[in-house]
Amino acid sequence: MRGWLAWTVVLAHLAYCSGFNTGALGPQVRSLGLPAVLVFLVVSGFVIAHVVVEKAEPYPVYLVQRFARLFPLFVATCFFGFFTNDLLAISLVAPGFNDSDFAKVVNGVAASNHKYLWSHLFAHLTMLHGAISNAALPYSEYAFNMPAWSISLEWQFYLVAPLIICIIRNELFILLLAIAVSICEFWSASLVSTVQSGALPLATSYFVVGIVSRLAYPYVQGHN
Repeated sequence: MRGWLAWTVVLAHLAYCSGFNTGALGPQVRSLGLPAVLVFLVVSGFVIAHVVVEKAEPYPVYLVQRFARLFPLFVATCFFGFFTNDLLAISLVAPGFNDSDFAKVVNGVAASNHKYLWSHLFAHLTMLHGAISNAALPYSEYAFNMPAWSISLEWQFYLVAPLIICIIRNELFILLLAIAVSICEFWSASLVSTVQSGALPLATSYFVVGIVSRLAYPYVQGHN
């Protein structure tokens, strides 16, 4: 499922970059990207809960393994993305490209990559760039590698997932967690100025649905 969801995001990005937005099919293809990412978050919540429950590894070991799965390829894509984003910005100003809003975003990202290079570099080395407000660092979640805002979101979740799972497994705290997640999302939506939900407080509920699904699975397994 994660593979199909990832390729759906690729298809949506191809539709953006090619200007495929004419007729009835174009907007539908482009609109598939964000829902695919959100479902991916639910599945990630399920998978990470499974890892935490089944393996019960020390937190440092768990974190190193999660980091190793993300960071090497993330660095490589950011390196190439820094240069290809400039090429993309140039290509989108060509006559005939009819998505001026997307072209404006790409040009803004390219300009921010150069103007705030060291700030973006530091933010990306921590993989927390998606959590930084655009008011503090313009296009932080899109810099270097535009789709990588979701990688930052995954990493933020990995950092706190064991704690969230521990709280959920304690039945006394489930209601308190639900209230905290709701407040966190409403509060963050008014304060975190990002284009995507790249900051964990804006997307916690999707991960929590996945976690609860995994924890509930033994109780529903084998039943209709």
